[in-house]
Amino acid sequence: AHIELSNAYALQGLWPQVSEQMKKCSQKLLSISAIRRADASKIAASRAKAFLISKLISRLFRILRVRAASNGGQIALGVTSQIVQEMEEIISLSKIDSLKAELKIDILDLATSLKRFQESTITISSESNPNWNATSGEIEPSWGSVITFLRSSRDCEVMKKWMDVVKSVTLPQYIAVLGVAFQLADPLNKGVAHPRELSKALQH
Repeated sequence: AHIELSNAYALQGLWPQVSEQMKKCSQKLLSISAIRRADASKIAASRAKAFLISKLISRLFRILRVRAASNGGQIALGVTSQIVQEMEEIISLSKIDSLKAELKIDILDLATSLKRFQESTITISSESNPNWNATSGEIEPSWGSVITFLRSSRDCEVMKKWMDVVKSVTLPQYIAVLGVAFQLADPLNKGVAHPRELSKALQH
């Protein structure tokens, strides 16, 4: 509109009006450019946050996998201390200072929720049970039950929040590809997929 007015004024030789309209047009262009830069910064910040959170999630499941493999498929109570320590090491290396305080709170909330879940599911058994802990006389939660807990948006709000952040920057087509791959790797719909089978499915 400003450019059209400028052309009309120019045809009439009204140069001060032309200058005024071009000045207004320049101001609007600068405003649009600033908005776009701000949007780009927000997008970059969202992606950086999602990337950092994905590293925390990856470390969490690696810890649980290693613990389960060395403990007959059970997750010992002491795992929460390791989770907090290793996750805090990850965020300490991050250059995004504004996220550190928020994620530290999330990590502590996650560890607290997980420990509370573990304590609530421990049952007393006897030496005849293969998962019996000879030291404490308790059966520790299985890897599967811990994974089910982490998947529950009601029981584990932190994990739900983290997954929402990661999904928010993941393209829909990638989410669809992952969904199909999980279905192929889990034909009985048990809710779990072997990494080897999942890898094969993703390569198809």
